[in-house]
Amino acid sequence: MAGGFVMLPSYYVALRPLPDDQRLAMYDAIWDYVFAGTLPEGLSPVLNGYFLLLQPNIDASARRYNASVSNGRKGGRPRKESCDANEKTREKTSAKTQKKPIEKRQETMKRKRRRRWIQRRRNLPP
Repeated sequence: MAGGFVMLPSYYVALRPLPDDQRLAMYDAIWDYVFAGTLPEGLSPVLNGYFLLLQPNIDASARRYNASVSNGRKGGRPRKESCDANEKTREKTSAKTQKKPIEKRQETMKRKRRRRWIQRRRNLPP
């Protein structure tokens, strides 16, 4: 198994109502499985059912951990492109976002009309 183990809150919530002796046996079964790789033997049917429900999650987290470690050995994500490429993309996006003179004029006129309307409303008696 992996070099570590994450005890999820759902495990705690599921095992907390058990009596102390059963909870200790369950914790021992989990630790033995995670750190020694041995399947539990001699558990009561109820505890064995608990373990069978937890086992797929434990295995999945071990697979995720191992995949993360192996991906880290590959060197991670490749570096970003050079600054020249970034400048080209900035130029493209800024050219797209620039407004045409007609659109600017229309927006200016809308703002002026809105200001005049607000001023007229303020000057009206209640």
